[in-house]
Amino acid sequence: MAEQIKLVALDLDGTLVEHGGKVVTPRLIEAVKEAKKQEVDVVIATGRHRTTSLSIAETLESII
Repeated sequence: MAEQIKLVALDLDGTLVEHGGKVVTPRLIEAVKEAKKQEVDVVIATGRHRTTSLSIAETLESII
């Protein structure tokens, strides 16, 4: 039996957004939605301070 992915942790800088960026692309949003449809938990993992990552988290909140 193949193992199923249960969790994906995404870094912000260089993964979700450009380094220091704040814009999440529509392509990324669709990829996260697809993961959620397959019952994969998606979380943000970052070394950023809360004040610089909160707007990105809020953008993704409805789909994560």
